[in-house]
Amino acid sequence: MSYAVLAGRLQVSQSQAYTSAVRADRARLLVRSRERTALEPLTDNILEFLVHGVRYAFPAEPGPITRGLPTLHGAPLISDRLVTEATPPVWPTASGKARGEALEPLHKSVTHLAMTSQNPRDYAAFAAVDLIRVGGARERKIGQAVLQELLRHPNDDPHAGAAT
Repeated sequence: MSYAVLAGRLQVSQSQAYTSAVRADRARLLVRSRERTALEPLTDNILEFLVHGVRYAFPAEPGPITRGLPTLHGAPLISDRLVTEATPPVWPTASGKARGEALEPLHKSVTHLAMTSQNPRDYAAFAAVDLIRVGGARERKIGQAVLQELLRHPNDDPHAGAAT
C-alpha cells in the first residue's frame, strides 16, 4: 500500500503517514519485507505495546455526556463478551446515534474509520484498545483477548469464538 493510499484510509496527510511508518519502524512495530519494498507489522510487538503501553502513552479521561459512536462494551465483537447494564462511553461525533460519556479516541480519525469501515473488526480493534486504556483488570483482559484474535488471525470470522 502506498503512503498516499494509507493516508487516505487513515484521513491524515501523506507526510503524517510516512512519518508514522518511520516511527513505527524505529520502534520495531514494523519491519521491512524481505524484498525491502514494504513495511510489515510485527504482530507480537504491536500486541505487547497495546497491552502494556497504550494506557500510559495515550491516557483517556471520561468527558461530559454527548452524542457519538459507542466504544468499549458498546462496540461490535465486544458487546457479547462484556455484558453490563452501564451505558457505554462514546467517541464524540455529531453523526453518532448514541448518547454517553465522551471518551476521546486515540486519534481524531478513529471515529470516522470505525463508522466507514466495511469490516467490524476495525471498529472492534479500536474499542478493544479503549478497554485497555480505561478498563479495570477484567476489561483489559477482554481487550487483550480481542486484540490477540484480531492481530494473530486477521482473516478469521470475527464472530467465531465470541464467548469469553
